[in-house]
Amino acid sequence: MITRAAVAVAWTAIVAGCAAPPATVETAPAPSQAATADLLYRAVNLMESRKYDRAVAVLTRLVEQQQPADAGATHYLLGSAYAAVNDYASAATHYALAAAGPGRLVLEAATLAHLGAGHYAYRAGRYEDAVRHLAAWRRSATQTNPSTLMELAQAHVHIGQKVDALDVAEAALRAAQAQGEAVREEWLVLLAELYGANEQWDRSLAMHGRLEREFPVRRDRSSVWTPDTTTLQALEAQTRALLNP
Repeated sequence: MITRAAVAVAWTAIVAGCAAPPATVETAPAPSQAATADLLYRAVNLMESRKYDRAVAVLTRLVEQQQPADAGATHYLLGSAYAAVNDYASAATHYALAAAGPGRLVLEAATLAHLGAGHYAYRAGRYEDAVRHLAAWRRSATQTNPSTLMELAQAHVHIGQKVDALDVAEAALRAAQAQGEAVREEWLVLLAELYGANEQWDRSLAMHGRLEREFPVRRDRSSVWTPDTTTLQALEAQTRALLNP
């Protein structure tokens, strides 16, 4: 159960630093900490009731009143709300603002904000943005999810970076092995294609052989896929953590 007190505590805990506006710039008074917490609490309640449009309206009004350095959590929640209605471009934009604004979220939240920005930029077809944010997530994550690494590899493919794509895809396969995660057929398809694209013909043939052994039932072997729910679960967990530390 999320309480107003929890929101108030979270608001002081998750944002590191606060930048004041220049003295020459006239701005409307920023909402108080209590008022901010109340609006965040209301927005989360609306999201839990699947009233995403109303949640977006509440959060948008709030972010317009805040100083940029204070708005990290609000942008993060806006990213979550837009993602829920499949507005991937807006979700990516707000997650990116949460990750890279003048005020920084604490490291774990900022890392997942990069993950959200990269994941939804990928879903929106903004592959350069996807590479930038997923690479930032990879650098700071304590453990890298193989599925998300494969999404980063695919983003590299979309912008013609075949060497980088292969490096990331191989890292994803190593991560899956280290974490005991089952290897998916489409991952091996992508690796076989990337070995060929990088003229590593022996490795490409070996990967095709592995495909035949491990996935003998043939199907349409496209290397393009919709990512699984691991990324979404991580983002949703952080959304709850922002308000219930």
